[in-house]
Amino acid sequence: MNMSVKLRNILFLSACIMALSFVISVKATASSSDVVIRYDAEPVKGRILNETWKSVQIRIHVGGAAAETEILSGDIKDIQYGDMPPEYALALSSMRRGHYEEAIAQIRSVKADADVRVSWYASHKAFHLAESLYLAGKTEDAREALEDFVREHSLSRLFPRALYRLGRIEAELKNYRRAKGRFEELAEKNYGTAWKFKGQLGIARLLDEQGEFESASNAYNNLLNELEGVEPRSSSLNGIINEVRIAVASVMVRRKEFDRAFDFVKTLMNDSEEMREDDQSMARAYSILGDCSAALDKLEEARYYYLHTYVLYPMATKEARRALCRVYEISFELWEKSKNDTERQRATEYQEILKEEYPDASCIRGL
Repeated sequence: MNMSVKLRNILFLSACIMALSFVISVKATASSSDVVIRYDAEPVKGRILNETWKSVQIRIHVGGAAAETEILSGDIKDIQYGDMPPEYALALSSMRRGHYEEAIAQIRSVKADADVRVSWYASHKAFHLAESLYLAGKTEDAREALEDFVREHSLSRLFPRALYRLGRIEAELKNYRRAKGRFEELAEKNYGTAWKFKGQLGIARLLDEQGEFESASNAYNNLLNELEGVEPRSSSLNGIINEVRIAVASVMVRRKEFDRAFDFVKTLMNDSEEMREDDQSMARAYSILGDCSAALDKLEEARYYYLHTYVLYPMATKEARRALCRVYEISFELWEKSKNDTERQRATEYQEILKEEYPDASCIRGL
């Protein structure tokens, strides 16, 4: 079985699993129970009474009797809501599949009474609209939506996440002073330990992106030392450690230290169980291996690593999208160099997948 057939089979299987997961999630919304999924403990099932960036209050049933408990937001990995409006469930499904324009339309089509019917919904709708705009490449619109969000939903559980995303958008637009202000707020205000470190990471990345590589490396290493000294260390903090390690490798790539970056990432992937369990970091790690291989003119090897990102970690949406673009571009380049019919066929197949999965991808061109 050749690679293109294998890839089609994998993509078909992934689509089936995603469709089944969506059916299950929609059925789950018929229940009135909410499920709070925690990083380092069993999920809690009950009825959410209130949620803020500090904590979530939930009514649970123990031995037939009702009781209320509070869960700190920093301990929460995700929440599955029992009263999720169907339109919102569809929008989240579209986001997971990379169909951001669909998600934008679905979120905007929700009736206004859903905001009142479900207490948490107004803030979540506003945040995911902004997130969809950003992932659809509408950066200015996303910034405006997030600015509205931070003004109107300052108590939302998603507020620190919105603040971080707003900082990253400002950085992408090269508004570094504004970006730094957002990250400093995260680092200095009491949004929780994890967000403090995310704010510090954001500030370090600004140095990196402005070409201050030595200062960025020092900031990353200082942050790593501080993070590794925290005990006990939660899964969320382990995730930030992985982000910092990947950022260190990215600095090496920016310095054109491709062999060093490649070896550094390979060692991380082999030695760090925490890294292997973190899909976002693994997706980025494989992409860095692809970047290094491509820079060293090892195009077939680079394509192999980018395919790992795209096929194995589709939930890392932006990274998977970029990886598939690179797979297509490399196949196109190999065909232009060799005029080999097999490479042309591969480039055509990847182009069709791009059009299907990411129709607005800027890398698509004619063959």
